[in-house]
Amino acid sequence: MAAPDPDASRARARARETPAERALRERAGDCICGNLRMAARLVTAHYDAALRPCGIEANQMAMLWVVHAAGATPANEIAYAAGVDPSTASRNLAVLEQRGLVRVEPSREDRRQRVVSLTGEGRGTLLRAYPRWRKAQEEVGAMTADLADLHALGRTLRRIARRMQAGAAR
Repeated sequence: MAAPDPDASRARARARETPAERALRERAGDCICGNLRMAARLVTAHYDAALRPCGIEANQMAMLWVVHAAGATPANEIAYAAGVDPSTASRNLAVLEQRGLVRVEPSREDRRQRVVSLTGEGRGTLLRAYPRWRKAQEEVGAMTADLADLHALGRTLRRIARRMQAGAAR
């Protein structure tokens, strides 16, 4: 008995497809959300591996960077600048505080608000991690023929994130 022909089997299945099924098959791989999530997971893993010798992960580096750039700033502003919701920022900041990389204190003006600042150890970690981050950045950049494309994509993604944040605030 001859083995079944996989091409003939696929052709029969396609002949039975509904228009919606055909559209799904033809558009496979076009999902912006799915492609962003896949790229984000893989790129994050690359940065995590680069930063591991410094004892931090990519999301912690990003949070330290935001705190460094902002100076002593309320936690809710750190969350906005990092593009995460306040509860996610709070969890990430708690880990960084526990490790002695940031200091979280009540605001002098409003005791209900928490102000976040970088500690000396946090600054040192950030400075040690920066060359490793830069190398990871160059490696990811080398994966495209035109580094300007990645920088433009980054600006576009930031614009999308800010517009979505503004829409969510309404």
